[in-house]
Amino acid sequence: MRSWRKQVYVYGPDPYARKGVRVRFSPDAPNQELPNVLSDIFLYMARPRTWSDEDLRTAVRESSTWGEVVQKIGLTDFAKARRTAQGHCVRLGLDVAHLPAFKPVAPIEPHDSRWRAVSAEVAAAVPDSTSWAGVFRKLGLPITGSGYVRFKEQAERLGLDTSHFRGQGWSSKPVEGMATPFERDPQDRYLHKAASAIATAWFLGRGYMVSIPVEPTTYDLITESDAGLAKVQVKSTMSRDRNGRWVARIHHMAYDSAAKRTTNGARSRKAYGSDEIDFFFIVTAAEDKYLIPLAETGVLGALTLDSKYAAYKVT
Repeated sequence: MRSWRKQVYVYGPDPYARKGVRVRFSPDAPNQELPNVLSDIFLYMARPRTWSDEDLRTAVRESSTWGEVVQKIGLTDFAKARRTAQGHCVRLGLDVAHLPAFKPVAPIEPHDSRWRAVSAEVAAAVPDSTSWAGVFRKLGLPITGSGYVRFKEQAERLGLDTSHFRGQGWSSKPVEGMATPFERDPQDRYLHKAASAIATAWFLGRGYMVSIPVEPTTYDLITESDAGLAKVQVKSTMSRDRNGRWVARIHHMAYDSAAKRTTNGARSRKAYGSDEIDFFFIVTAAEDKYLIPLAETGVLGALTLDSKYAAYKVT
């Protein structure tokens, strides 16, 4: 079956609210379906009328021309406004015999008529919905700005409780806290386990990719740097000297055939060599962090982290 487009214009209460809506009809569509199409289109118009049916009745009764009618209901006198007024007169069945004759026009249903008839449905839908959009869906109505305003007015007039709605206002409210299974406070005894992760996060946070060795070796991680790859040994400390300064032990245990054999074998404390690592990353129990080049430590087995190494303190 062939079909064609027919242009149907629906107008609001003023020239700024005019909208043209294309409606597709089939060749055998009866003309009496047109008012229903117009009524459905009106449901999607957001701007309500500025005049009432009673205003139109009074204007028709007291006027002798259609120009006077549209002016008395607050519209600008132009042809389309007259057709709007005539369509509403047809809907209301007003006696317009004393006015100039006009071409046949379909009755125009006000776009807000459907909202006024759903108070009972709103009262039933609000308790079971969590938003105004849910109310629209329950009633099978299109979501529009004017519909939202009218539903809200009806809810206030009927005294309906909407505090359970989860709209934009709800989403911005602080949520109530709930218990989580992580109630422990930070403990210094776990610092040595967290130190490598802290160091890794520090480098990654600055865009330097980090690699972790899969087998035990003299360094804890390899990281990118501005000068190429660097081997980093991570140390942590919970010890202070008598003056309250942090002390970090930076030696490591290595095989020594001359050392006295213990349960750990023949091992002794040794400083790291330049072929083993490039930097120390030291984390204190106070969460202070130091990135110190091996060249600054020499053969020392421990560092006192005072003003001497302040230049290597990082944040």
